[in-house]
Amino acid sequence: MPEQQICEGIQKALSNGFPEKSPKASQRFRTTLEHDTLYQGSFSFLGPGALKKGFSDLIRPVGPVHFAGEAYHEEFTGYLQGAYLSGYQTAQNI
Repeated sequence: MPEQQICEGIQKALSNGFPEKSPKASQRFRTTLEHDTLYQGSFSFLGPGALKKGFSDLIRPVGPVHFAGEAYHEEFTGYLQGAYLSGYQTAQNI
């Protein structure tokens, strides 16, 4: 599927789901893990209590760079829920 068609589909889905809150994306980034020779099926995983004291340091913005994704949610690390909640919270903070 062409990149433009993918982006248009994502924008349409966001507009349908969030009609009042879906501005047009100014940038996009899509990974293509099937072409990444270093990927090898990896994913993030933190055991229970792994970052009790350091998690706030992990998610702290560095200048204008903010971090979000499944690896950046304290309760749902490594899961889709964590990616969603982390992205939502980071967007609210920006």
